[in-house]
Amino acid sequence: ESWRTLFREAYLAEIEHFIACVEEQTTPRATGLDGLRAVQAVVAANASIAGGEPVTLDPLFAEPTGKRVAVIGGGNVAMDAVRTAKVWARGRP
Repeated sequence: ESWRTLFREAYLAEIEHFIACVEEQTTPRATGLDGLRAVQAVVAANASIAGGEPVTLDPLFAEPTGKRVAVIGGGNVAMDAVRTAKVWARGRP
């Protein structure tokens, strides 16, 4: 089975939650920073598997430091990054 099949219900729940957040103008449970951390963990795990050695994660970003954001790519992580950038621009912690 593919990841799309295996995690179908989880992806549907995530999409439904995102739509509800847009409609209700509420903050999503997972942020772009959460997505960044997940991607960092997957990249490190893949590097560890490929190299056969433990891989240390780079320090995780605590908060954005600039005023501009470029999101390259698409999908859930990109949408999370955009939402987080917009929230931080409004002055959230």
